Amino acid sequence: MVVTKGKRTVSLVLGSLFFATSMINSYAMPNISENVTNDISDVWSVHYTTQVIEKALEPTPSPIPEPTPSPTPTPTPLNQKAVETAKQYLGVPYVWGGTTPSGFDCSGLVQYVYGQIGVNISRTTYTQVNEGRYVARDELLAGDLVFFGDSSSPHHVGMYIGDGMMIHAPQTGDVVKIASLSARSDYATARRIVE
Repeated sequence: MVVTKGKRTVSLVLGSLFFATSMINSYAMPNISENVTNDISDVWSVHYTTQVIEKALEPTPSPIPEPTPSPTPTPTPLNQKAVETAKQYLGVPYVWGGTTPSGFDCSGLVQYVYGQIGVNISRTTYTQVNEGRYVARDELLAGDLVFFGDSSSPHHVGMYIGDGMMIHAPQTGDVVKIASLSARSDYATARRIVE
């Protein structure tokens, strides 16, 4: 039975034929057993040499390439403009329901800022969370909206500005300011408004 393929099959078949012929001759002519031994040695020598040559001719497997890291996405000029516009309102007092530079609540601030750069978004966190597209936290870009509370019914929104920071209008008695995302334990989701 032949269990190998290609050149090895030929080597195995030839080796078997030489061996069988030599064995028959040794029984038929016992006086030439020395010749049979030499013939068998020659067959195994040829077989071994064939294996070495075949191994040398086998293609070397290519090394597994290192994964190419994805390029780090950068915010669009419009996203950067949104961040720069939002920074103009640092220090504006928080006013519940506020939508103007005389006072903002969280969703009023991001709606106003996006409006200033020509992008219309809805008024409340409950509807803003459905605008644009979902973005994973580790893929945030400046200008993305970050929501806090429950992802289907958030109670707070800010604008991501990069380096783990956001600009937002936090609460009554406070002002529009920059804060770390990690300062809040209720991060819920993020949305990219502008691609």
